[in-house]
Amino acid sequence: MKVLQIMLLGLLIGGAALAQTNKPKPQPPSSPTEDKEETLRIDSTLVTIPVSVIDLEGKYLLNLTPKDFRLYENDSQQEITNFATIEVPISLVLMIDTSRSTKFKIEDIQRAASTFVEQLRPTDRVMVVSFDDKVRVQCEFTSDRASLKQAIAKTKTGTGTKLYEAINLVMNQKLGAIQGRKAIVLFTDGVDTESKYGTGKQSMFDVEKNEVIVYSIQYDTAEDIAAILNGDNQPQKLISSQPTTEEFQLATRYLRGLALRSGGRVQQAETLANVNEAFALIAEELRHQYSLGYYPTQAGTSGEFRRVRVEVLQPHRNVRARDGYRVGN
Repeated sequence: MKVLQIMLLGLLIGGAALAQTNKPKPQPPSSPTEDKEETLRIDSTLVTIPVSVIDLEGKYLLNLTPKDFRLYENDSQQEITNFATIEVPISLVLMIDTSRSTKFKIEDIQRAASTFVEQLRPTDRVMVVSFDDKVRVQCEFTSDRASLKQAIAKTKTGTGTKLYEAINLVMNQKLGAIQGRKAIVLFTDGVDTESKYGTGKQSMFDVEKNEVIVYSIQYDTAEDIAAILNGDNQPQKLISSQPTTEEFQLATRYLRGLALRSGGRVQQAETLANVNEAFALIAEELRHQYSLGYYPTQAGTSGEFRRVRVEVLQPHRNVRARDGYRVGN
């Protein structure tokens, strides 16, 4: 009996020891740094910055790598996690001002716009929008060149200019949900006469929020408007008065503001030759860009503007990029 008791006691002690041996060891708690990095990656939204790099002779540089760039947000260096070159297609909206001031130039504008479309990459997708007293989507995004030329040919001159409303529609209804490279090429004098549902300030906000590059071709309509006002048998409702010098100056500041906020630029076009050259320069730049993406190291609040600075380590290089973005919802 005692022998049996001793055997049972030995089994109990051995089982307890075995259970203690097989008990999983507690894992050490994660460090605050690891928790922070994981939270940042989950909560942060990828920010994409299109960049053009030009040497002193005006030639685009095509052989750069992520190591050639330094990117800062609010003066804090960011890690470039996404990098792409010109091989990435772009979604582009071609916006054509067809207000009455374009009456004598509409056919020239159409030819220049069609030539511009031909200069884009075959995989680029283009939407055509015209605006005067109404905003018209002439065609949705397509890479079919014949369809795009037909859409451009359908543009007709109207009366007033709803520039801000056109920008508002394109930004929020057409480009807002699109991922990847996206741009607007805007052909206009920049003077808005009839918008009720959009403002210049709102379109600046939309450009910052939607990460869209805006290129503007600004043409001088002063002489054309004067010719219409002085012409015979012209209905007064078409153009009641000529914009003032101050209104043209405001238009120029507005277009330059769009370019500054988006990383684009403004091309001046006083003649048809200037228009063709401007379209060609924009097409060339769109074919020679880099895309830098990063996850901000500090979370921003909705609506906050974050400043961005891009540098290239190679000397004697000019960088063109947006100067910041606005945090979305």
